[in-house]
Amino acid sequence: MIAAALYLFGATVRNRGRRLARQLRSPRYAIAILVGVAYLGLVFFGQRHGRPTGPPGPSLAAVGTLVLAAIVFKWWLFGADRSALAFTPAEIQFLFPAPLSRAQVLGYKLARNQVLILFNAVLWTVLFWRGGPGLGALPHLLGLWLCFSTLSLHRLGAALTRDSVLQHGSRGWRRAWPAALVLLVYVAGAALAWRRMDAPAANPLAWAGELISTAPLGWLLLPFRIPLAPLAAQGTTQFLAALLPALLLAGLHLLWVLRADRGFEDAALEASARRAELLARWRREGTVAGAPAGAGGRRLPLAVAGSPLTAIIWKNLTRLLRTVSPAFLVAMLVLMAVGIGLGAAERESRGEMITLGGTLALAWAAALSVLGPQWIRADLRGELNQLDQLRTWPLSGTVIMAGMICSSALVLTVVQALLGALGVWALALERQIPLPGPLVLALWFAGLILLGGLNLVAFGIQNGAALLFPAWVRTDIRPGGIEQMGQHLLTAGVSFLLLLLFLAGPVLVGGGATYLLRPALGSWALLAAALVAGAGLLLEAFLLVDWLGERFERGPATDAE
Repeated sequence: MIAAALYLFGATVRNRGRRLARQLRSPRYAIAILVGVAYLGLVFFGQRHGRPTGPPGPSLAAVGTLVLAAIVFKWWLFGADRSALAFTPAEIQFLFPAPLSRAQVLGYKLARNQVLILFNAVLWTVLFWRGGPGLGALPHLLGLWLCFSTLSLHRLGAALTRDSVLQHGSRGWRRAWPAALVLLVYVAGAALAWRRMDAPAANPLAWAGELISTAPLGWLLLPFRIPLAPLAAQGTTQFLAALLPALLLAGLHLLWVLRADRGFEDAALEASARRAELLARWRREGTVAGAPAGAGGRRLPLAVAGSPLTAIIWKNLTRLLRTVSPAFLVAMLVLMAVGIGLGAAERESRGEMITLGGTLALAWAAALSVLGPQWIRADLRGELNQLDQLRTWPLSGTVIMAGMICSSALVLTVVQALLGALGVWALALERQIPLPGPLVLALWFAGLILLGGLNLVAFGIQNGAALLFPAWVRTDIRPGGIEQMGQHLLTAGVSFLLLLLFLAGPVLVGGGATYLLRPALGSWALLAAALVAGAGLLLEAFLLVDWLGERFERGPATDAE
């Protein structure tokens, strides 16, 4: 069995290497590889010259424990995928009929998964470990590998257990009652620890450390601290003392997965079919196969008659609602809250934290003008494989391109409007804006016009690239190798330079308006400048959409591949 597994693994590596060598003959692929390698090199050498890092402090370790607990609870409450059990068609054909036990086939698959886990552990060590008074590179790598392996096994075990509950109904619930009981115990422990705490500390990190050390939550979170304990060790003795419980915990997870009561073959076949469906959809459209659970209930009403532009925007927004999971939005909000908390860790007053939160909200609203067009793709980039069908619509190319561009621009502008309103409100609450209230409100509305025009131009550039150079455009943000990362960096850099060129004229005109009107209007000249610059961007966006519409009508059918 071991010799056959090694042969299969070696053949897979050789075949992937040959496929990579064939792809390097393409200039587009080779350039993307070079850009990706150059970026990783900059990150690596930049980290090498940074300040040496030691082990994480108690507060950061507390945050890591809470994050780990949140991830595990998410798997149990909302489900976890079984991608670790996905087999290739060749593996299903040769391994499943072979005279192998269930444990041998599962052990082979888990061993194959260790290659990816080890690669991620090495990558994290190379990028983030810079020496210091804590662990050496090898113990740090071992600790990361053990933590990632335990997480992977727990995710798989949680998925198999939930499947057992859904498959067996009431019998499944009777078998899974220990998991439900554990969840209730943790909720009760968290509530009791919250009540037993004193007044919340001003420092969020210190507050998190105090929370997880308060009984009974401190006792209940011990399993979540065990995988992270080797990374926080400050010497060989502490590392070895923390390594033994972590190995024991990983071994218990392995036994749990191997003894899962649901049929392993059924779960593996379903996971393999799901992965094949995802890969086919990615190659064809660049989007995930199927909608997330619950997405079918999220619909936007549409009138029977109306503007075709409105219908195109409705179509794209509906597709966006069906393909964006609510868990993703919740995760983004949690990450933003954690970022604000970490940034405010050294602030002791409530006013400083509010000011920091408002500043970050405004900074994000501005940064999304550059990053948003790469993330929000409810436009032509998701429908390149359907260009032939789009050209058969009884609509002009200008209307189709305007609908595609406005769909994504509308979503981004709404997000920026909410962030801008939050930031302005926070700074005004702390009297950090040296402008009169009516002017601030007027500037917010003018800023929406300015950002709306800028977003239209930015998404016009992205959709123009998809229409004219589809082979260089990634149709969606999805996992990929170094070549995809390099291709994304290259296209993002070129798009940013083009956006700067489009922005130069309106900025100069707006700056000139400010210079001429400031003696007469004072601070209100900023409003005039924002309106003038916004009008200039809207004009550029109109001309760009009109030109792209003409190219859409006369251009040949383009293949997304």
